[in-house]
Amino acid sequence: FWLKPRLQRGLALLTLWARARAVKTMLSRLANRAARAPAACRPALTSQARCFAHPINVNMVDSDFNAPSSEKPLYLNEFIQKPSAEHQVDVKTATRNPVVSDPKDLVRSHAGDPHNKYGVAEWRHIHYDIVREPTFPRKPDLSKGELAAGAQVTRTDVWHDPKEPAITSVAKFSPENFRPVGWAENAPQPITTVPEGTLDFRTNRLPIGHADRRPWIYFLAASTGFIMTSIVRVVACKLVHTMWPAKDVWAAGVVEVDL
Repeated sequence: FWLKPRLQRGLALLTLWARARAVKTMLSRLANRAARAPAACRPALTSQARCFAHPINVNMVDSDFNAPSSEKPLYLNEFIQKPSAEHQVDVKTATRNPVVSDPKDLVRSHAGDPHNKYGVAEWRHIHYDIVREPTFPRKPDLSKGELAAGAQVTRTDVWHDPKEPAITSVAKFSPENFRPVGWAENAPQPITTVPEGTLDFRTNRLPIGHADRRPWIYFLAASTGFIMTSIVRVVACKLVHTMWPAKDVWAAGVVEVDL
């Protein structure tokens, strides 16, 4: 009996040591991640903004430390608000980055590499953290270019302008009127969805009326006729075999008279 309390104390000390070691390992990993974080993300951490590609926690408890996505977004909250037609004009007149052929020469994103992996190959293509949003969110600051959408428009007075009718003010906050800063210069504009070298029906399909199409049409006609004839035969045989009277029915239908 004198050995049991000592074993319990030993197990308790061992558990505390394991927990301390786990906390130490976690803190060292966080320090390494912070050191390896892209330069564009480091100043954002001090201004209550998150990097795009980072481990996302599932916060199940509301607290002051778990800010909602409307107050602490995972994207660069700098947008341009103007009519959609003007955005399209900006795309045509914007000065774009030079064309490169090596991926390492591509322009670096403000939010880091969205395909980066953390921990055990963890990767989540997500723009919002899983945090409960308040019923009445914070009013966006349009002077800073903050995005105003969803409840930030319908449950705040950010849309209100006493100099114009309400319907005109609300129409300005349609989603297509917001574009991120630098969108016109960096948005991909593919010329075609079928680049050269892609095999499609325009190159491997014979035109209608071509002589080489006739054998294929004849083959399809013969095959279809053979298949349909077989189906008719099978259906007819099944119907005959199903509806043909059995021997006991024939026997019941025969009247024998003994003269």
